[in-house]
Amino acid sequence: MSDGLTVPFALAAGISGAIASSRIVVTAGIAEVAAGAIAMALGGYLAARTDLERYRSEERRERDEVERIPEAERREVRAILEEYGLTGETLVSATRAITKDSVRWIGFMMRQELNLESPDPRRAFTSGATIGAS
Repeated sequence: MSDGLTVPFALAAGISGAIASSRIVVTAGIAEVAAGAIAMALGGYLAARTDLERYRSEERRERDEVERIPEAERREVRAILEEYGLTGETLVSATRAITKDSVRWIGFMMRQELNLESPDPRRAFTSGATIGAS
């Protein structure tokens, strides 16, 4: 919010020194606030959309790897589980359970390997609206 008020204040201060009409100064200030709100809202919306697009791109890549090179992906699952201290039959069972279902497998890789959580698709609109209104 303070970022959105800095430029209008500077604009109003600058224009008030050059123009005697307070009506023009106020109108210019309001126009700049509206333009700034739109620009900031668009920036917030696009940032959230980029997060969603990145997640979907990585998810497609993981799905492709699970289909094309499942053994390499199983080794990655085992390596991740070993970091949590699993060994022996527990490791084999857990790996089998995770890799039995491709949806679960891909979700596991997204969270554990890539450290990505699925973003809410509505977040882009909410983020843009919140930032713009602020």
